[in-house]
Amino acid sequence: MSLLPIVQSFLIILILSALNFYWDRNNLNRERVIEIVLFWCIVYGIGVAGLTAFIGHTYLADIANSSISGTDLISKYCDFPSSI
Repeated sequence: MSLLPIVQSFLIILILSALNFYWDRNNLNRERVIEIVLFWCIVYGIGVAGLTAFIGHTYLADIANSSISGTDLISKYCDFPSSI
């Protein structure tokens, strides 16, 4: 399992938080910084991840199923032998 999606999500959350810090730089205190970071964790981390998971499992079900079950999607649709 790759850690790349987790690192990408973390970096995107940090970038969005930094942009929000820049826009709200005159009104920053400790509580506001925590609020901004938690806001972007919820919006991006839960919202966007949930939306992409929904689309992947709903509209790309064959690809998601083959990824989970380990079957080869190419051999299923291209009449290639499953084992060589």
